[in-house]
Amino acid sequence: MEIVSTIVLTMAWAIPLVVLLFVAWVAMQNIRSARQDKKTKMNGVNVKATILQIKYDRDQRINNHYSAILTLRYHWHEQELQGIRGVIFPAQDQSEVQVNQLINIRVHQDDPQHFYYLDYRNV
Repeated sequence: MEIVSTIVLTMAWAIPLVVLLFVAWVAMQNIRSARQDKKTKMNGVNVKATILQIKYDRDQRINNHYSAILTLRYHWHEQELQGIRGVIFPAQDQSEVQVNQLINIRVHQDDPQHFYYLDYRNV
């Protein structure tokens, strides 16, 4: 019986600690991503990218907007790169967000795999 009470007491503080550490890690990742987006927005280079694939989210919860993951191809210093990032765009712009269409992005100068959509909301 002592073993059970020891295990329960240990789990009573260990489980909340693990949950707290996970929440802190997620918050740090969000802060780091927001900082990188801000640097890209300030110091990036504007590039035209071609949409290769559009994968719409199964649950569209935002009124009059679509959320999707776009696969893009763009050129950066004689390299052809592909990138994937989520985007939210208005329903009236759906004709502009089609496969093989050009879209405006801003590419981070030091990390060309990181980009930022100029015309739409980034996810």
